[in-house]
Amino acid sequence: MWNLKNLGVLAAAGLLWMTFVPVVLGSPEAKPASAPSPDKAVAVHEETSVTAIEDLMREHGVLDRVLLIYEELLKRLEADEPFPAEALREATDIIRGFIQDYHEKLEEKYVFVKFRYAQAFEGLVETLRQQHGRGRLLVKDIISCEGLRSPDEKRKLAASMRAFIRMYRPHKAREDTVLFPTFRTLLYFSEYDMLGDIFEQEEARRFGGGGFEKIVSRVEHIEKMLGIYDLSSFTPIPATESQGKGEGV
Repeated sequence: MWNLKNLGVLAAAGLLWMTFVPVVLGSPEAKPASAPSPDKAVAVHEETSVTAIEDLMREHGVLDRVLLIYEELLKRLEADEPFPAEALREATDIIRGFIQDYHEKLEEKYVFVKFRYAQAFEGLVETLRQQHGRGRLLVKDIISCEGLRSPDEKRKLAASMRAFIRMYRPHKAREDTVLFPTFRTLLYFSEYDMLGDIFEQEEARRFGGGGFEKIVSRVEHIEKMLGIYDLSSFTPIPATESQGKGEGV
């Protein structure tokens, strides 16, 4: 629960910028940007910088897709269906290299510290930080059982994957809906813009040019390997629709 002290710190950290927004938006010069023509779409995309929070949230999209891969592998494991071990190794490598060693380090170094300074959502931030640590331990367990050398390893692998999925779904949802929307209010405009540049530079340093796109391509490769790449395959047929088709016209 926030108090007046918390609100005062937030204001000092940059919340006062909100008072100027109506003036800017209401000025004659503030006109909506026109949509780019198709032939300029690529150029506009290249010139548009990704903000810090946009960067973190699209990385959450990668995590979500890997969690879907884990769910598919878990289903096959528990049903004794063909289990492509290379898909598990590749997905886990993305979690370790991109999510844990990169994405979570950015959160801890640049996002969590801001909330601790502002004395806001301290309990939530500490829980998120602890879950980062638990996630790394679960990944170690998953890697140790990748060979499926015994029934015990199979059970341990299934339990670790299930625990990982169960923790990270609410983990990322709480960051997306509580932490990230508030984070923007803790920084000045210039500080926020600079942070976006820092994230882009760190991504390029670790993964080279087009680092995010390379990771997404790796995820797509695993999805195609498992037959879950086609988005339409996740579209259900509601009971009311199937009943209507059965009745005829």
